[in-house]
Amino acid sequence: MPQKKPHRLEQINELLQHKFAEIIREEIPLPENALVTVTEVKTSRDLRHAKLGLSIYPEDHTDEIFALICRN
Repeated sequence: MPQKKPHRLEQINELLQHKFAEIIREEIPLPENALVTVTEVKTSRDLRHAKLGLSIYPEDHTDEIFALICRN
């Protein structure tokens, strides 16, 4: 049976999701008509690492927009 995530870790993931979305929206100069959504955050139990799920639109510019986010 899979281990249930502690409620605290779920709260941290949700907070990070909102903060990363805010940073992307306010600090990164995205191309016009580009849409980036932080779909999920998975934080390690020791809080040292986090993985972000991103949705990038339009799909034909995904590589370019992802590279821009990584540079910033």
